[in-house]
Amino acid sequence: MSKTYDIKIDYSTGNSFGTERINGESVPALTDDIKIARENLQRIKKHYAECKENPNSGKDYDLTLLTDDGEKTINPFWMGWFETLHGAKIVLNDEFSAFEI
Repeated sequence: MSKTYDIKIDYSTGNSFGTERINGESVPALTDDIKIARENLQRIKKHYAECKENPNSGKDYDLTLLTDDGEKTINPFWMGWFETLHGAKIVLNDEFSAFEI
C-alpha cells in the first residue's frame, strides 16, 4: 500500500435550529505528494479567508486544488450560509496509520 496524504476538515454546519461540529471529513483530493498536500492546505485557508472577507462578491465558492494528475475543482462542503471552518490538517494514510477490527 502506498502512502497518500489526505486533508481532514474541522467545521461546523447546521440550520436555523442548531449547529453540529464535524471533525475529520476528507477533502476529495488525495495525493502521494506532501508538497501538493501542503499547497492545498494553503489554498483552503486562503480561499476561506477571501470568501469571508467578501461574502457578497457574487463569486461562487468553487475551489481549485492540485492533484497528482493536475487540478480538480470542488465545491467545498465547509462553505455555506451555516458553515464555519475551524481548521484543517494533513493526515498520512498508509498501512501503519490506522486499523479496524
